[in-house]
Amino acid sequence: MFKENLIFGDQKIGDLIQVGMDPKEAKEWFGNTPPDLTLEAGLRGADWVYTYLKSFYLDESRPLGVNNKVYENVGMPHVLAGLQGIPRSICKQMPFFAENGGFKQDPLTGEQLTKEQCGFLEVDPGSGQLSPEEFDIAMLDLTNFLAYMTDPMKIERETIGTYTLLYLFIFTMLSYLLYREFKKDLH
Repeated sequence: MFKENLIFGDQKIGDLIQVGMDPKEAKEWFGNTPPDLTLEAGLRGADWVYTYLKSFYLDESRPLGVNNKVYENVGMPHVLAGLQGIPRSICKQMPFFAENGGFKQDPLTGEQLTKEQCGFLEVDPGSGQLSPEEFDIAMLDLTNFLAYMTDPMKIERETIGTYTLLYLFIFTMLSYLLYREFKKDLH
């Protein structure tokens, strides 16, 4: 089933995936080579990739019309815009917090004090194929796949490591008991 549906041409199951984009052309088109997200998952972690994929927003000053909150001025287009919709960076009124952790209030009127903070992302309703919840689930699945592709042998390696440590512990205990037995004969 794998060969019928996922292998095209003369590749074998263990062959590495070849990138179809020339790095020189990518630099010319996007201003920089887009990041390889499997490498980023290994370097920065799956949480970073998840947040990165969800943090694109419209920015008319950029050549591709989008920017990213996590990786400013990135050279990667927002390839998931059709699924997510049109994300915009907005400002909101946020409450002031007092030193004791509570909300600050106006001493005369008792109204809660607020200040404007920018940098929040909001997706235009109905502009994407997926709802925000469905998009979150899709990005979680994609991120998990990228993290797995970074190190597919991780689970097996950790299992072997557990058995190795268990073996060393048992060997150490047996060596100690043998040492005590030899020590008895010397005295």
